[in-house]
Amino acid sequence: MPPGKGYNMSDKLIKEINAIDKNAEEMATSVLNNPSLRSVFEKESERLEERLLYLAEELEKLDPAAYKLAADQISESLLDLTFIQMETDFVSLRLGQVIEQKRLKSCQDE
Repeated sequence: MPPGKGYNMSDKLIKEINAIDKNAEEMATSVLNNPSLRSVFEKESERLEERLLYLAEELEKLDPAAYKLAADQISESLLDLTFIQMETDFVSLRLGQVIEQKRLKSCQDE
């Protein structure tokens, strides 16, 4: 898409999606390390989830190719945000890696 309104708008959407993604990952890792933070981050994670779903829908309408490229990242973010809101076995790949690293470390420490 040539630089213009649509191009700039999809860039802005992607930039905000990236910011939410980073925030979701950091909060989910914090909750993993300290589950008592779940209640601290719950409202913020719900707000971010709502915003992310809106941004994803707008990006899909505006620039389907960009949406397709961002879909995995959006999915990871949503899984992290869900994990923040409630304990679940369904976690993002990146959070799963952190869990596995912690498990391996605790096995080594024994």
